[in-house]
Amino acid sequence: MAENDPVLEQRVEALEQFSQARVVEQVGDLTKRVTSLESARETESPFLANKEDIARLEGLHSATQEKITAQSEQLNARLDAQSE
Repeated sequence: MAENDPVLEQRVEALEQFSQARVVEQVGDLTKRVTSLESARETESPFLANKEDIARLEGLHSATQEKITAQSEQLNARLDAQSE
């Protein structure tokens, strides 16, 4: 009986449309808030590194350590040669 009531069907359709519009609006608001939070986090903490940055820095650190070790060995060899 309720299925055949056109007024009831219109109300149900109106509620569905309103609900869908409200969900879309809320998702849009949440998207804006997340974007704002991410932007604020990047602005406030630009020094935070991501995984790629850390891996790159670790590689640079290792390369620098190797260079320092090689230069130290060369310097020690020169000093030993001079002292003889």
